Amino acid sequence: MRYLKTNEGLFTGKAEKTFDKLIQDLESRLTEGGYTFHKEPNKVFMGRSAKDILKEVSYTIIDKHPIVSEIEYQIKVLLVKEGTFDKPFVHAKVEGNQVHEGGLIKSGDSSVSQITYVDLTKQLSENSLSIYGLMDMCERQILLKNKREKTSNSFYDEFPIEDIKDRLTDLEDEFGVTCEVSRLTGGHIGYSVDLDLNIKFKRIESQGDHYIKVDDKMDTYSKVISEINILNKVYRSMGLIMFFDPFYLINVGNINFNLIKRDFVKSERDSE
Repeated sequence: MRYLKTNEGLFTGKAEKTFDKLIQDLESRLTEGGYTFHKEPNKVFMGRSAKDILKEVSYTIIDKHPIVSEIEYQIKVLLVKEGTFDKPFVHAKVEGNQVHEGGLIKSGDSSVSQITYVDLTKQLSENSLSIYGLMDMCERQILLKNKREKTSNSFYDEFPIEDIKDRLTDLEDEFGVTCEVSRLTGGHIGYSVDLDLNIKFKRIESQGDHYIKVDDKMDTYSKVISEINILNKVYRSMGLIMFFDPFYLINVGNINFNLIKRDFVKSERDSE
């Protein structure tokens, strides 16, 4: 046991020296990259127990950015040893926030982070570059979020929810119910419109195919299609594209459609 502990101590000592050189190389890259940085404790969560951490370094890094004014990075780099006989490795995490004019940092989901694990047997320059590169990855995510947020704000300014609701009056009068309008979720920009008709079609399945019984409810179904077609022309004249969900009408008995700006649909198609 004494022999194993001695070997463990020798390996740990070597790892700590390699870690120190890694940090020096990382600081050199930050200086050459034109970043303003200083060491200080931060709240970046690494999910590591204190007994597993051999060494730890934390930085605050400021990037004076031409597009988003300023980005503040919080970086933490750990030399970790989990278990008695495991080889030490480096665990690094960078969290980035866009800083508003006036020094106010956006909160909540505006922050982005990247994680990397470094094998100390790799070349020093390769390891420091992998940590340094985390900031570039954060920057790309921040710029993408920033662009999307501006696009979202622009859309909802151009198409206020009141304008969407005003065009639904005829549809509400036709079926005697109120339409619910909400913003799309999941990173999509546009509106979702729901109208609870509560039509109960009689459905059957035959050889894997699904059918609905043709009865008096088809009159309502025909009215829905006709009204949706008229409404589509109205929204199209405003510059919006409608995506109607026919399966929701057949299976649930309610109307649902989404409204998206025509330019957004074209840009998504071009990116495919």
